[in-house]
Amino acid sequence: LNMKLSKKSKYHLSDGEENDFEGIDSLGRDDFEDEMLPDDIDAETDEKLDLVQRSMQIPGETSADDGEENRHKSKKEVMEEIISKSKFYKAQKAKDKEENENLVEELDKDFTSLIHSEALLSLTEPNKMNALKALVNKSISNDQSNKDQMSATRTMDNSVQEKPDDYDKLVKQMGLEMRARPSDRTKTPEEIAQEEKERLEQLEVFYGVLLQYFAVLANKEPLNVELLNMLVKPLIEMSKEIPYFAAICARRRIEATRKQFIESIKQSESSSWPSSKTLCLLRLWSMIFPCSDFRHPVMTPVILLMCEYLMRCPIVSGRDIAIGSFLCSMLLSVFRQSRKFCPEAIIFLRTSLLAATESKHVSDEDSQLYHLMELKALKPLLCIHETVNEISPLNFFKIIDMPEDSSFFTSVSFRASVLVAVFETLQGYINVYEGLSSFPEMFLPIFKLLNEIAEQKNMPNALRDKIKDVAELIKLKVDEHHTLRRPLQMRKQKPVPIKLLNPKFEENYVKGRDYDPDREQAELRKLKKQLKREAKGAARELRKDNYFLLEVKEKERSLQEKDRAEKYGRAKAFLQEQEHAFKSGQLGKGRKRRR
Repeated sequence: LNMKLSKKSKYHLSDGEENDFEGIDSLGRDDFEDEMLPDDIDAETDEKLDLVQRSMQIPGETSADDGEENRHKSKKEVMEEIISKSKFYKAQKAKDKEENENLVEELDKDFTSLIHSEALLSLTEPNKMNALKALVNKSISNDQSNKDQMSATRTMDNSVQEKPDDYDKLVKQMGLEMRARPSDRTKTPEEIAQEEKERLEQLEVFYGVLLQYFAVLANKEPLNVELLNMLVKPLIEMSKEIPYFAAICARRRIEATRKQFIESIKQSESSSWPSSKTLCLLRLWSMIFPCSDFRHPVMTPVILLMCEYLMRCPIVSGRDIAIGSFLCSMLLSVFRQSRKFCPEAIIFLRTSLLAATESKHVSDEDSQLYHLMELKALKPLLCIHETVNEISPLNFFKIIDMPEDSSFFTSVSFRASVLVAVFETLQGYINVYEGLSSFPEMFLPIFKLLNEIAEQKNMPNALRDKIKDVAELIKLKVDEHHTLRRPLQMRKQKPVPIKLLNPKFEENYVKGRDYDPDREQAELRKLKKQLKREAKGAARELRKDNYFLLEVKEKERSLQEKDRAEKYGRAKAFLQEQEHAFKSGQLGKGRKRRR
């Protein structure tokens, strides 16, 4: 018996505590049965639930009392804790349900007020709205009964769905009618192409009008720069939509401009430099079309036209030099991308520097510039004879509006401003062409002119510093190119010596013996020699066989020819005999006798 008790107590997990917990109370109910709490939970119950929630210990959290944390709980305490948690969750669920029902009631009231608004009446059909109003009024009159029904449905399970009433059906029908309104039908590819074609045609008309308006504004005096800048962006965007039409418009205007330029050159009394309209259009096209292409249908004629202006237009006044410097700056913005060489711009900048000196550089007909540009009557238009108080930046749009005989173009401040613009443009070309191998030949003459201009007495200090910076930059680049250059010289090649071999003698030499110390190589050479000998023998035998076969074939052929000749002789003799008999009449007599 003791052994049985010991075995029983060995596998008994909760010895001494099995009578402390009762799963069913005195009334016979299970503690885990679902209990529906009443809807009107008072504040006292909420406070108790809150206290229960605070007293519950969440797994993973640490308690303040270390001794209580380490104490082993009994089954009764564990089950009481589980029951309290279950009751708390049920109460919380009932509370959330009540809040949701209150929110639904508020939404119903808001929707009722929306039904009576004029905004919704204007968007829906009047017949539907009258029926909806009737239902809403009916729902308002039966508000008390609806509340009773809602309180009754609170006790029902959430899984059971309520049947929709007339109000819900009408609202759902209205929503479906709003979604079922017809939309634009899907267009065919032909219709889409036609619409796109019409859009591009209006856009081309509008682009032509806008470009014409831009040209008219650019030709007015005074020049409205702000309005021109406002037109640049839409012209660029429209050119991207219709690039072919934009290129056609540009080429036509370029052709017309060049014809006018050719006619103006023939008339020596008028200035042939481009007008403000031409300059603005050239600048606009350089912003619209790509400048880095090797050959472009618009930019190539534009570049050639600007270069022709620089080469063929005579320099008569300071205004001409200002316009030419502006053309050089536009060409610089183009060649920064394409890295093409523009000799016209370099020559014009050098000519502008010549106009700032008093020495007669151009009178010598041996000068390379004398035959390239109209420099025969060049005057010191940029030479500074007086002190300059202040150097202001060159305002090109202000200059273009001034008359050609304005006294401003002979002022010292204008000359200083033009020289600053020339030096800055020249510095840009130096940075662009610094990688060309002919850089020293292009810029060394300009370097000498810069040093000569810097030594003038009345040259402002700021301008002299600018000249020195440009001259030092040229000197630095020229020195770099000179250090990299090497003079021409004959090709140095080391003479190839004649190969000399010392003779090798063998004592007791035996002819035919291989004295190579490498035996494998000697054996290989021997095998190759033997193979060559065998190949020669085989070829010799094959030739003998061929000769024998030819002789046999020749004998057979001669015998055949001999037999053929004998047969031919017999046939010929027979024919001759017959012919002789026929001619002598023996052949006919013989036939009669046989009869």
